[in-house]
Order: sequence, then structure tokens, then C-alpha cells
Amino acid sequence: MGKVGPTLSVSSTYGTPHTTSIKASKLRITPQVASAISSYVRLKIYNILNGRLKGKIAYTDTDSIFATEPLEESHISDLELGKWKFEGTYDIGIFIAKKLYNLLNK
Repeated sequence: MGKVGPTLSVSSTYGTPHTTSIKASKLRITPQVASAISSYVRLKIYNILNGRLKGKIAYTDTDSIFATEPLEESHISDLELGKWKFEGTYDIGIFIAKKLYNLLNK
């Protein structure tokens, strides 16, 4: 349980609740597009893990990175698609398992 730095997220709608009322018969499901997007994000995360981030990585997921140091400003944007969104800084991060963690401020 060390000090964890900023959370970086690819998705600009991460954590925002959405509701949809489209009937299932009208849905167009394209797993190829979802797969391509997930692969693109995995490559971005891999590049960061492979030396583009100073500091230590505490946890990564499909759309986020928890690290002790922030990314360079050129990789962060709240509006530009494909860039990371800075979510915040926390004093303590407890990572128990995949998708099971808690971030705290003193």
C-alpha cells in the first residue's frame, strides 16, 4: 500500500451513467469495432508500460493507469479523442484484485 499518483483514463465518459431504451432487435453489434478499439488501447498502455512513464505502475485496466507519476502533458487532454484524461491524485491506493481497488485521500 504505497502512495499512488494520478489516474489516467482514455474514455471521456468513464464513470458517467448512461441509459438506453433501444429495442434489442434494432441493435447493430459489431464485435470487430470493439476489438479494434480495445487493441488500440492495449497498445497505448503497453507503450507507457514500456518506458514512457516515469515512476512506478500500481495498476492498469482497459481504460486506466494508476501510477506514481503523471504522464507528459502532450499525452493528456479532456477533449481530444485517444488521449488520456487526468482523473486526479490520491494519497493512498489499495489494489486487491482486478477491478477491486480503493483510492483515498488523507
